[in-house]
Amino acid sequence: MILMMVALACDTSGDDSDNSSKPLVWWEDPCGRRDPLDHECPTGVKTVEVGTDPTCADEGIKPGDSCEDAGATCTQLRPIACEDDPKKIIASDAVLTCGTEPPDDNCPISSRTAKTDITYVDDAARRQLAKQALDLHLATYEYKDPAKNGVGPQLGYILEDAPDAVFSGTQHVNLYAYTSAVLAAVQEQQAEIRTLQAKVDELEKGCSR
Repeated sequence: MILMMVALACDTSGDDSDNSSKPLVWWEDPCGRRDPLDHECPTGVKTVEVGTDPTCADEGIKPGDSCEDAGATCTQLRPIACEDDPKKIIASDAVLTCGTEPPDDNCPISSRTAKTDITYVDDAARRQLAKQALDLHLATYEYKDPAKNGVGPQLGYILEDAPDAVFSGTQHVNLYAYTSAVLAAVQEQQAEIRTLQAKVDELEKGCSR
């Protein structure tokens, strides 16, 4: 922070292309909530906010306000869960980030109008996606970076354990693809349940004759 203040004080070139000469302001995350919604509440069940930490609004912070600590975030919207299961988070928080420019807009777009060459996943491909998700070895871990140690133990998987999975990148997981693969696993299991239920129904009919 001190180095940044010195740089701002000494910059007399007037070159606006240098980010150090731009003011730090609070920007909205272009993705809104940082992870895609991975579940819907049952019909008639309301969503509820999770947590009691102050939000940006509680602290008097709104988009466009000046800030001092580049990279800092504040919670614009708390995580949400279904009212009948408040411990299960179905959508992450939304944040404001302090910076000279808005965060990169790399959000997944779901609308058909933004896409081309749409090919729906067939049963064989869905089974393969489901297998990739179900074969993952879940792990708990902590980051080496001291700046991230404060977040505590994390739960997830290690990219090197599943390098060929469609949702594994070189450094980061593609959360949208990962969630879709998990959905493929759910769809596969639901298809198996229907098949088993049909067999049970046939057996019950045979026993009742």
